[in-house]
This record gives sequence, structure tokens and C-alpha cells, in this order.
Amino acid sequence: MKRRRFKTISSVNADVAARGQDFFARHGGASAQDLREGESEGGRRGWWEAEAADGYKLRCDWFRIDNEEQLNFSEIPPESSK
Repeated sequence: MKRRRFKTISSVNADVAARGQDFFARHGGASAQDLREGESEGGRRGWWEAEAADGYKLRCDWFRIDNEEQLNFSEIPPESSK
């Protein structure tokens, strides 16, 4: 797995920044953790995950076909909420 590190959600994709701002507004802001992400060697699939102050995570699983990118988002509750 090839890995890159991003410091903020807005550095991933400008179109995703508004989604991240809404998520963080609903969950008490961003946590102190950096955005985590990874992708396959071919760069056709990957994921990134951002954690909010209340422990919720915004996860994006993505894949590329030709020049098109598909994004699938999910909000993951903290471990203690399950």
C-alpha cells in the first residue's frame, strides 16, 4: 500500500472541503490527529479518514476508472458508541 500524509481535509480535494466543514461543525471540530489515508499501488483505489473531536470519523473510500473518480463517504461513530 502506497501511503501519503495530508494534514487537513481541504488538502485532499477542494470539493470535499465543504463536506468536511459540515462534518466537523456537527462533531465539535477536528481532533488533533492528522488525516490518515492510503491507496493501492496502481492508484486506482484508496481511502482517507478524518477524526472529529468527539471521536466520530469521516471516511471516504474512492476508486478511479479511466479519468473518473467515485467517492463513497461514511460517518463512523466512536468505539464507545457502538
